Amino acid sequence: MNLDFLLDQVTTLLRTELQDFCQKEEIGELNHELSVKIIKRTKALISQVGCMTIEHFFESYDSYAPTIEEDGNLYRLKYKSGRDFLTSVGKIHIKRNVYQQDNGGKSIVPLDRYWKMEHEYISHEVQEGLLYACAHNTPEETSKLFGKISLFKVHPSTIKRMVEKTGNFIEEFKEQIVMGIHKEEVIEESPDILVCSLDGVNVLLNEKGVKKGRKTERPVSEKKTESNSAYKNAMCGTVSVYSIEKEEGKNKPVRTMTKYVSRMPQERYTIFKKEFQNEIAHFESFQPQKKILLTDAHTSIQGYIGNTAQFNDFDWMIDFYHASEHLSKLAELIFGKKNKQGQAWYLKKNEDLKNHKYGVVKVIRSAEYYIKTLLTNNKAKLANKELNYFKRHRKFMNYKLHLDNGWPIGSGVVEAACKSVVKQRMCRSGQRWTRPGGQKILNLRSIVKSERWDSFWNKYSEIKYTNCA
Repeated sequence: MNLDFLLDQVTTLLRTELQDFCQKEEIGELNHELSVKIIKRTKALISQVGCMTIEHFFESYDSYAPTIEEDGNLYRLKYKSGRDFLTSVGKIHIKRNVYQQDNGGKSIVPLDRYWKMEHEYISHEVQEGLLYACAHNTPEETSKLFGKISLFKVHPSTIKRMVEKTGNFIEEFKEQIVMGIHKEEVIEESPDILVCSLDGVNVLLNEKGVKKGRKTERPVSEKKTESNSAYKNAMCGTVSVYSIEKEEGKNKPVRTMTKYVSRMPQERYTIFKKEFQNEIAHFESFQPQKKILLTDAHTSIQGYIGNTAQFNDFDWMIDFYHASEHLSKLAELIFGKKNKQGQAWYLKKNEDLKNHKYGVVKVIRSAEYYIKTLLTNNKAKLANKELNYFKRHRKFMNYKLHLDNGWPIGSGVVEAACKSVVKQRMCRSGQRWTRPGGQKILNLRSIVKSERWDSFWNKYSEIKYTNCA
């Protein structure tokens, strides 16, 4: 690289631009208008100098060999070709030597290979920023945001193509990437509690299905109509680490870390289950003192837990707040809506359920008494159906034991994850998703929310550029 030539060019440019600014503007007292102008001019100048420097630097590394041999074929230096690249200092234009065989065909551009930009337009550091932003915002929003705060502009369609390409690579090498992240992730002391939760969350897909809408009391046809979009259940899983701390003489759980797994709708959720269990196994390797599963009582979740040997030594608990909702429904079925006796019964039994050693037994016995004494056969049938929820799951409702030991009793972490990881990004007005397209965003979002971005990007880069070598 001819450093003296570059320094002369940069110095000349800086002097010319600043002299021009000073001649055209009234350089007197500093005011708001002048400050805006000088910052704007300086920003443009930084971009110009940066682009000039990078162009000169890269071009100095080009190959000038007359011929290149590759795979037994001889490629000759034919011509120079200019190409644009987007960098963090702006769009640069690089003139590169192109090699071809005498009979034409495939071209080799050594300079693109040197800095790993074959078939790429956006430089590595810009890709990282745009992908990070797309985990939070749409490509259109990301384009506007970077247009305001950066030294370059990028079209939304360019961002979409980059997300598509990068997303495909992440899906292909995800197991390898996650393994690398886990290798670097260390917990100094064995955690007091490991809590795992999973739940479903609706995502609107761009595929045909039965359209579901709000229930209406107006007389309408019962016929279900086909729609070009349909809601399907994505899955979200959380793996959390807690420490137990004393507060006013009581044990309290304090969440210190949570990692997220999310998957677009899939038949039997095989990939989600594999990734979820892999994340759990990673934290099991730190030998937590207590392992808990906190979920609702959905039959598919029960079946999954019951048929998975990895969960055999977990203490499975029904989330208290789901149980509380069922208790509220039971009170309404027994006493009626907005009944004061029913409200008082609900509050008393909710307290028993949470804080009494035999709370669920007290709920069952009291409900059986009122169902028998207050309800007719038809109403009793409905109430008993709701009561069976507590009878079936009573062994998973020992909330007092958990509270006394400082163990969590609520699955609020996964409920919040369904909103923050999935809903906030995937369920905006007008959004419809393909399953592969949605997964590309969920992968990025789960990494960001798990606070693993830096380790992810390092491992992603290592794998990508090793494979390119």
